[in-house]
Amino acid sequence: MRELRLLSALATIAMMAAPGLAAARGVSAIAGKPQYPTEGYCWEGSNNTLGAVRNGCPSTKVWVMPAVIDAPGWYVATTTVYALNTSATVGCMVEGVNAAANWHWFEPMLYVQSFGSDQQISTKGAYVPAGGQLYIHCEVGPGSWIKGTTWALQ
Repeated sequence: MRELRLLSALATIAMMAAPGLAAARGVSAIAGKPQYPTEGYCWEGSNNTLGAVRNGCPSTKVWVMPAVIDAPGWYVATTTVYALNTSATVGCMVEGVNAAANWHWFEPMLYVQSFGSDQQISTKGAYVPAGGQLYIHCEVGPGSWIKGTTWALQ
């Protein structure tokens, strides 16, 4: 039994030390919140799209999802969305913020290219310094959905 625990510990250390092994993390959209808390009434879920959120207001709103990071560096994200049409499009971006929350790194918003079905928006990346945070922001048109996101070190 002792040997098995030792082998398991050695395998874990070897995986952690192997270069290029960056585990992706992810969350359902429901883990996020409206950019402006007063707009909480705009967002709704559905039993048919578990963990997803829909913009139920007549104008575009922003949904923000926090992303747990394991190390400083450049992060990319892939977010699954459903945009109804060109009038109700969805765009997403990542934002890295330093620990003091007085500097941030971000990219321009990237929008879906197709409508009426699930699409993925893959961001170009944002830098997160040691002790910083990562967020995924999505502009969501009326009646459109955010389903979830994954992220990893670039």
